[in-house]
Amino acid sequence: MKKNILMLCLLTALTIIAAEPLQDQFDKYEQELRSAITEKRPRLFFTAEKFAEMIERAEKEELLKNTMAEVLKRVDLYPTEVNEEIYSQKHGGSVVFYGKDKFGPTAMRAAFCYRMTNDRKYYDLAIRILEYAAEWYNRQYANEQAVSWTAFSRISALCAYDWLYQDMTPDEHQKIGSALLRHVLQAQDTNWIIQSGMQNKGEGTSNWKSSFYGTPLLKFYAGLTFYRASIDDAAAEKLLREGLQDYIRMLNYRAGMAGKTGGGNNSTPGYSFGDAPMCEWLFYYSWQTLTGRNIASDFPGNGLLPHWLFYATFTGIDGKLYEHGTGGSWHMDNKLKMNLRYLAQFRNFFPDSPASKQIEYFISTQDEFRDDAGVFASATWRFNGYFPWLMFKYNYPSQKDIRIDSDFLESFPKAFHFPTLGQTYMSSGRKPDSTYAMFTCGSQSPAHKQMDENHFVIYKGGFLALDSGTRTASGYKDWLDDLWHDNNYYAASIAHNLVTIYMEGEKFGGWPEQKYAVANHGGMYRSTGGIVRAYETNNYYTYIAGDSTACYRPEKCKKNLRQFVFVQPDFFVICDDVESVEPTQTKTWLLHSQNEPQENGDIFHFDEQKGRLFCRTFLPANAKREKIGGPGKEFWVDGKNYPLGKTRLEEYASKNATTLWGNWRMELTHAEPIQSVRFLNLLQVGLSETLAEMVPSEYIKTDTHEGVKFTFKDVQYTVTFRNDGIGGRFCAVRQTETLIDQEFSNEVQKQEAFEHLATKP
Repeated sequence: MKKNILMLCLLTALTIIAAEPLQDQFDKYEQELRSAITEKRPRLFFTAEKFAEMIERAEKEELLKNTMAEVLKRVDLYPTEVNEEIYSQKHGGSVVFYGKDKFGPTAMRAAFCYRMTNDRKYYDLAIRILEYAAEWYNRQYANEQAVSWTAFSRISALCAYDWLYQDMTPDEHQKIGSALLRHVLQAQDTNWIIQSGMQNKGEGTSNWKSSFYGTPLLKFYAGLTFYRASIDDAAAEKLLREGLQDYIRMLNYRAGMAGKTGGGNNSTPGYSFGDAPMCEWLFYYSWQTLTGRNIASDFPGNGLLPHWLFYATFTGIDGKLYEHGTGGSWHMDNKLKMNLRYLAQFRNFFPDSPASKQIEYFISTQDEFRDDAGVFASATWRFNGYFPWLMFKYNYPSQKDIRIDSDFLESFPKAFHFPTLGQTYMSSGRKPDSTYAMFTCGSQSPAHKQMDENHFVIYKGGFLALDSGTRTASGYKDWLDDLWHDNNYYAASIAHNLVTIYMEGEKFGGWPEQKYAVANHGGMYRSTGGIVRAYETNNYYTYIAGDSTACYRPEKCKKNLRQFVFVQPDFFVICDDVESVEPTQTKTWLLHSQNEPQENGDIFHFDEQKGRLFCRTFLPANAKREKIGGPGKEFWVDGKNYPLGKTRLEEYASKNATTLWGNWRMELTHAEPIQSVRFLNLLQVGLSETLAEMVPSEYIKTDTHEGVKFTFKDVQYTVTFRNDGIGGRFCAVRQTETLIDQEFSNEVQKQEAFEHLATKP
């Protein structure tokens, strides 16, 4: 009953927030904020009273005392002479400065030590670093050079200014404050940043509709810092107002993306669970400090984020947590490397969310949470060590304090469709040897989205059908060399498990400049536009029909429809209906693998780690099959290989890094020019030590349907698809007993997060 009430309260709150006009929200929150701001300092994340509380805690609590001692020890290593050359060196055998912007975070840490100890040496050091930081920011922009990809280091500088404010001289107020404010104002000219080439050099402009860690994020914190500071009050007012409105827009947008099922601001977990949450909890802490109220409770949908993470990750054969490696992810080993310690901050702000138990589950999987010391260490020095005060805000249980209810975890449906993110996750269970798959179609966010509608990933004992290629990063001397790989392979349709349509002379878009996209990969020209026509799941199968037609140019594509059936526990039946404008426009079915496929008649297979995948092709009857890959052809597109740049390759080699870039792919095409073609494939996965050969199977056809029939563990499965459109039939029979016999749904099955809990007493 309690769970039922919780669900009703949550859904009611979601409805209320969604119904409130945006301008009314702006006015309400601006009034609440302005009435809470006083002349007293500090006001960023802490008040004077809160600093006093921290001092008392640091004296009494052993862990905080020891961690604070470590902070002081590190800050004591900072050279008293401040310049870029000195602050680029190692001191005391360790790197104590972080990122390109070394000065904002170091100034903040020195200011933090001053507020905690009242030792004047830390004040003097913080002032020197802060003065240099303010000058350096403006000098970088004058030379059209980047400061940082994120705004967090400059928020650190603003914190230092705010925390030292009460002890500054009027000249220091004006000199340092004017320089910081001038830089923040110039940083809002994002068009100039992009057009000048600064973005390509590492200056981020991510706004509220993205991960919101670029220069627009500075507005709110600069507005708070300089509000009624008599430097430029009109500019500060404008920054505060616009920054607050950006935040309210962001919170509404993310709540909308989450809906009633949970989800992030984009479909790439590494961003939605890594960098993107940081701006949220910084805002929540800021608001709570000033007003004493938890504003997060006004946007409860954002507290469902871990529900998506629960499905977007899984336990691999080695017991480690993995993501599926899709979207703008790094395809190294696909291990979960997200900042879950920051996601766990949401536990403070959404304590009554049904997803709080899932947060505890993820805490229990992270090595740093094995003991209390690890918890504090992760809070203090992670994410480039920007915010040492986190150790005082980080009151979460360590692994030894968490008891995960296995029944709770197993109670979740084995498949879940997230409509706003355009992702469907499915599995045979939640054990290391389970089968896991993801299907993507219908994303409403282009952020970090690739040309991959109707793409799928399969894991069983290893990554079998995978998302190939890998992303690159700015800051490398041959970054532009790497961009040839990004634009012509990694982000293109050719790197994914879908169907391409080749049109002679087609051009594709590129980033950051068009000139880097030169290959004709035959894929999509839009990353969004796919439509999920049908979805359903039950104990026997998960069915999804994805229509990606609109993602291809209309000059070549009339239809691109994929029907994807996961048959519990280890089978996939995939039916693609593709129609081109011209018969000569070749349609190609793609399946990527890390290792070389082995062929045997109309069946091929490949292995990865302890897993194995078999594939048998039934249609087209005269299919041509070509194996592409191996040294010098791993990323083969349009007659050329597009490898990573030399610097990246050397880096991975030096680390002996495991990679999942996908060295091979199998291509299926029609033998003769044809306008319409149907691809019909049966996939079977298993562990290589026990799966020696594929189960017997056969092609079946009636006047209205065609499909496949196979037998597994004394159950005969029949999966067929209509000849005239979406839909089909699923039948499972054990000897003479019919286990299930029903038509596929032609609708999208409605789902809500934790619906299965709400129905229980």
